[in-house]
Amino acid sequence: MRKITGFIVLALMLCLATAYGQDDWYLRIVGSVNTPGQPQAVATYDNYAFVADMEAGLSIYDVSEPADPTLYGSYNHGGIVYDIIIDNNRAYIAHWGRGVTILDITNPAAPESLYNFNTSGLTIDVYLSNNLLYIADTFNGLLILDVSDISSVSQVGQISTTGGMVATAASDSAIYIAELGVGLVTYSQSDTLSPVLCDTEALSSDCNDIVIYQDYLFLACGQAGMYVYDITDKLNPTRIYTLNTVGSLNRIAVKDTLAYLADGANGVIVVNITDPENPTIIQTMDTPTTASGISFYNDFVLVADREDLLVAYYDDYQVGIDESEDITPSAFKIAGCYPNPFNAVTKINFELERGADIDLNIYDIRGRLINNLSRGYYSAGTHSILWNGDKLPSGVYFLRLSDDSSADIATAKLVLLK
Repeated sequence: MRKITGFIVLALMLCLATAYGQDDWYLRIVGSVNTPGQPQAVATYDNYAFVADMEAGLSIYDVSEPADPTLYGSYNHGGIVYDIIIDNNRAYIAHWGRGVTILDITNPAAPESLYNFNTSGLTIDVYLSNNLLYIADTFNGLLILDVSDISSVSQVGQISTTGGMVATAASDSAIYIAELGVGLVTYSQSDTLSPVLCDTEALSSDCNDIVIYQDYLFLACGQAGMYVYDITDKLNPTRIYTLNTVGSLNRIAVKDTLAYLADGANGVIVVNITDPENPTIIQTMDTPTTASGISFYNDFVLVADREDLLVAYYDDYQVGIDESEDITPSAFKIAGCYPNPFNAVTKINFELERGADIDLNIYDIRGRLINNLSRGYYSAGTHSILWNGDKLPSGVYFLRLSDDSSADIATAKLVLLK
């Protein structure tokens, strides 16, 4: 029976990224930095946050120490930067009146311009899928570029719109457009040169962002909140839920089974989307001004907040595991880890009621084995061991103490904060 219980505990650890409850953790701001412009969107590459900083261009911050983000570089060749996406070592920026600019960001301190495509209107949103770049031009519709060869970028499609464009997303077979005054418009893209109109649905509010998650669309629709669509039939989206928010919803970012909403003056809303047909709000985190954009750095949440880049973290992240006591009556006990949170060394104390061959393992938040701290025989009594996480990224880790048969188990949470 105890072996079965031990297996269940490990299974819980492996499922930590997909099970959430309102009392499991609390998101709070742990770092911030003032930006020279008004940040609208943020994306990450390596240990750097790239901020679409409006009139200030692209502002780049070193976030390797999340509590103290520092300005590392910039790119400002005129114009307004409104949106950014990053794929490998390239950044694609919506450069407002200058169209779209593609940058080599191998050296984040000094991004190098690789290509510029000037649209006739105002570029407000960009989306990349399968080497196709979709450009939402407010007055010129949707433009599609093949960017598989940066030395030979070519336009391979265009969709004219009757209203202004504000957001777009695409799958292998469908293109989704948020069109001002029209709503959500869906096209087939079996042929990018001649996309076929398949569906149009009026919206009560203009949409600012579109996110594809599995077989669902999530739309950030300002004062109307978040619309959720089932796209099992890719060409005929079906609205299945409307989540009303207090603020004006600007952007959505999804990680694991959580959606993070940049909800304007209402700050950040965290939503459990384990069941997308019934999303539930876990938490609202107030921000100093107006949350406009949102992204991730490891286990941290990055927020573009009007005049600041904010770094947020889970203050108390625990799912199904009591960190102060063992899960089941056990001859093993983790007596404490000091300091915790730590940077970068912590002392782990554990107690054994009897001598045993033990395993002391560290797992990451996804349940992957990171380090075997110790394996072998320990006598009954209190023992200590140091863990150095200097080469690991900041984040939440889990300690698991067990014997060779997993008959006795103890667990604890560790927070590495550099």
